[in-house]
Parts: sequence; C-alpha cells; structure tokens
Amino acid sequence: MALRGRDRRGPRERARVNQIIRLVDTGHFKVAEAGIATGLAAPSLAADTRAALLFERERMLAAPGSLPISMTF
Repeated sequence: MALRGRDRRGPRERARVNQIIRLVDTGHFKVAEAGIATGLAAPSLAADTRAALLFERERMLAAPGSLPISMTF
C-alpha cells in the first residue's frame, strides 16, 4: 500500500522532471514540451510523475513567450 504524500517516483523519473523544470525555468519551451510528451507516453509512468509533468506543461503555457497551445498536442 502506498503512503499518501510520499514521492513514488524512481530516481530516473525524478531526474526527468527536474530536467524539465530547469528547461521551463530557463525558457526552453520546445525542448521541455518534447520531454513532457515523451514522459507522458511512457507506459509505466508513476502517477506522481504524470502529475508533475502535467503541472510543468500548464506552468509553461502560462509563461510569457511560451508555445501556443496548438503546438503542444
């Protein structure tokens, strides 16, 4: 049984999310979106990682100079 509030992501998934956070922070939206799309397509993606990637996508779309929504799907 999984504990609430506990990070269920493995080291690889944490590293992927951290890299995407850095890309979004520095305005590299196209590369970040590619990483998000690749991550979301992974069949064994942890729910925590999926939520984090979707959050970064939303954060990126709200940022000035971000990609138009039609380019992200």
